[in-house]
Amino acid sequence: MTAAARHHLKSSTNTVHERLHALPAFVSLLDNTLDVPGYIAIMSRFRDFYAKLDAQMLQACSDYNVPEQLYHYEPREPMFAADVRALGGGSHAIVDVKYPVPDIDSVASLAGVAYVIDGSVLGGMTMNKSAAVLLGENVISGRSYWNWCRKNGLRQWQSALSLVDHCWAVADNRAATTEAAIQAFEALNVWLSSSQEPSGAVGS
Repeated sequence: MTAAARHHLKSSTNTVHERLHALPAFVSLLDNTLDVPGYIAIMSRFRDFYAKLDAQMLQACSDYNVPEQLYHYEPREPMFAADVRALGGGSHAIVDVKYPVPDIDSVASLAGVAYVIDGSVLGGMTMNKSAAVLLGENVISGRSYWNWCRKNGLRQWQSALSLVDHCWAVADNRAATTEAAIQAFEALNVWLSSSQEPSGAVGS
């Protein structure tokens, strides 16, 4: 990503990004004080968020004819769902979620969301180490997403940066890319800080 784009997106999202880092579940996972029920809870929230976002990202890539060699989105919900199941957590279908998700109504806004979502895989590498401490160094079940980040994080991040660069080259795209990145961070904060199931979630 160009230095100008990197500086602008980082500075524009810094406040909401730091708020995400300060969420108790993340702090306790990283300092090895999170217990397994708490870990299942945060993984369930990720699963729910990506159950909504995966479909949007894949649809946007299709709608805006994004070449796979430029950017490829990897769905996350199946990995989080598998981890929750592996740890004995419940499953549910989300019918009418009222929590926010970022608006993806252009390739520029797709780039902004990718900047956040695929940037998070870098932090996932660190999360993988902490999850290994919690679950066991030789146990992959329950942390398959974080392990995916370890193996694929840099490649996924570079793919997102290619998309951002592609969009940032057109000045008219920059506001939409920035706003979508802010929305993505804000949505993650809402989903991951809530201790309640989203409205419309039903047990199965």
